[in-house]
Amino acid sequence: MNTNVFDAKTLYRQWTGGGHLIHATNTPMECARDLNLLLGCDPDTFLREYPQSWDGNCPVMHQDLMGTYGWQSLTQLFSFLNSVADYMVLRNFEYLPDNYLSELHGDIDLLVRDPVDVAFLLNGEKVYSEPFRVHYRVPVGGQSVFFDFRHVGDEYMDEDWERSLLKNKIFSPKSFFVPRPSDHFFSLLYHAAVHKPSIAPDYFARLSSMAEQLKIPDFSPTVMIDLHRLKNFIDEYLKSQKYQYTAPRDLSVYINQRFFEAS
Repeated sequence: MNTNVFDAKTLYRQWTGGGHLIHATNTPMECARDLNLLLGCDPDTFLREYPQSWDGNCPVMHQDLMGTYGWQSLTQLFSFLNSVADYMVLRNFEYLPDNYLSELHGDIDLLVRDPVDVAFLLNGEKVYSEPFRVHYRVPVGGQSVFFDFRHVGDEYMDEDWERSLLKNKIFSPKSFFVPRPSDHFFSLLYHAAVHKPSIAPDYFARLSSMAEQLKIPDFSPTVMIDLHRLKNFIDEYLKSQKYQYTAPRDLSVYINQRFFEAS
């Protein structure tokens, strides 16, 4: 933080009668956030477009914040989110951002640091009134796109695992953040085994392909057929990482009791 800027901002606010007539950002993240909201660009883009020194003029702008009336596309939404939030798309991101259709691919699952902040930034509207639900409707391209905002500490998965996922996220060629390949495999396997009644055929095929590419030891497609072997496999992974099974605070999340009864 630049303390000189902070002190000057405080002084100028006193001069103008208090309130927020004067504003300046305190950190690089806040700067990126405000530039995106106000001008629709990140700091690097702004500096490329305006490399010259300030000429002393203060242009007046009359426009609403980015996303006030929705987002033009998922590409624009993710471009904005990249600069303002710690997040990643948990899974099913193969069709994003260009070929996504909500009626075909369902909602978009994000893992975020601060769900309330992300909901405000994206202009999201809660779909359900229950306080534990994290299902949001976001206006994109003239339609509603549905998101689940999973977050660190929500017990959707072990909190240390959630932190690790965000810490080790990678920037995909499609310009949004996703899990690194090994994290993607194990988090998807956990979700398919624990949060679903059974492993769906498309998940079965996807997990089998991922395991083969990653050369995951002691894993084969037959593991997913036998609940006993599947549970032992996931148990060993969680133990090796010092993670635990968790009961999600979102009570709408399905818990596969048959999985936990496997012995």
